[in-house]
Amino acid sequence: MGYGDDFIATAQARVAKEKNPNSRVIIGDGNKIYPSIVYLNNPNIYQGEISVNDTRNIWIKNYINNRPIPNTGEST
Repeated sequence: MGYGDDFIATAQARVAKEKNPNSRVIIGDGNKIYPSIVYLNNPNIYQGEISVNDTRNIWIKNYINNRPIPNTGEST
């Protein structure tokens, strides 16, 4: 696994935070945060303590064996 996936997740987090400014955007599996050095000091990605059932949470499900590719709108 490289940093490329983490950079994609930062872009996804930026868009999610723009659409939901009062939410916590979290990179993980819906239960656990998956940290990366790439996410440090990123104001769009929440890195603190979490409550899984908190309604403010928006999960970017980007972790080992689950690397979603964002839809670019281009046809293949």
